[in-house]
Amino acid sequence: MSVTSGFFDSLNGDRRYNSTQISSIFNGIINDGIFASIGTTFGVLSDTGNTIKVGIGRAWFNSTWILNDAIFPMSADGTEVILDRYDAVVIEIDRSAVVRSGSIKIIKGTPSSSPQKPTMISTAEVHQYPLAYILRPAGSTEITQANITSMVGTSSSPYVTGILQVVNIDNMVAQWQGQWVQWFSQETSAGNNQMSQWMGEKQLEFNTWFSNLQVILDGTVATNLANQILELQNKFDTLVKEYCLYQSVDDSTGVAIEDSYNSTVDGKIVYKIA
Repeated sequence: MSVTSGFFDSLNGDRRYNSTQISSIFNGIINDGIFASIGTTFGVLSDTGNTIKVGIGRAWFNSTWILNDAIFPMSADGTEVILDRYDAVVIEIDRSAVVRSGSIKIIKGTPSSSPQKPTMISTAEVHQYPLAYILRPAGSTEITQANITSMVGTSSSPYVTGILQVVNIDNMVAQWQGQWVQWFSQETSAGNNQMSQWMGEKQLEFNTWFSNLQVILDGTVATNLANQILELQNKFDTLVKEYCLYQSVDDSTGVAIEDSYNSTVDGKIVYKIA
């Protein structure tokens, strides 16, 4: 059928229209993508263990719409023992006779020492659009947010911002990644320089201390230590320590002696260590 038109009143069933013809009303008006103003645009968040949560969102792909109106939990397969892999969270539009629906799925990637992101299916009946890619390190027991790369807003799954308008942020994402790499490199370099400087200072302090210790212990250790002890003893012997004690002077009966002014006579006792 090369020419179609619609819609017209049906007389005795002579005008029947299928879903493709109804949806074609919006072709050329709404471009394929994820509506930027609805929900959280299918944002993929880590949960616990191998579970993720897909946010609220609405999309238009292949002349069909798909709506997720609540947080949608999904469970991914466990990781491999040795090899890493990438999984993909996708919107799948399946027009095959046995399916005829849109859905959100997790596509398991191929384990490899150099894992690649799953290829999206694009056939006459089935089309897939990535919401996020998840790196699954071998042996890990949970999905972390750091290992989730969002694809919403990129050229693979662009934002629909209005009639005849879509926006992808490939360049912006690339710029953010470039800025992150630059910042991380600068911070790492600065941290390494500070660590090297600190280690150099501590190494110098240790070398100085160790050199002094070698001077002290040079030769016969026992002899040098004995000389050190004798030197300290001589210095101590040259010191004169004096301690004075003042108290009243008593007579033979134990009564304090007073002078002519009736004041108690005090005596000084001096203790010396020479």
